[in-house]
Amino acid sequence: MTVTGSVRISSNGGNITFETLEVGNALTLNVKNGDISGAVIGSYDDFAIQSDIKNGASNLPVQKDGGEKTMTVSCNNGDVDIELVSD
Repeated sequence: MTVTGSVRISSNGGNITFETLEVGNALTLNVKNGDISGAVIGSYDDFAIQSDIKNGASNLPVQKDGGEKTMTVSCNNGDVDIELVSD
């Protein structure tokens, strides 16, 4: 899936799962009582990352500055596994 602008996905009591997502400028993912997993097209350097994980594990840093795009991830009672992949 390709989004030319920004995308915001939220779930309360379920998982957010995607295969390959291409984001124009901003990605916001928010889940409560579920996991977030998938692949985002781009390199680590393309994104400024902000993540807030409570009661779970994440492969993302809490904060990473730089990058033209933003990725904001919030997860309560679940795990985050987001892979950055090339085109």
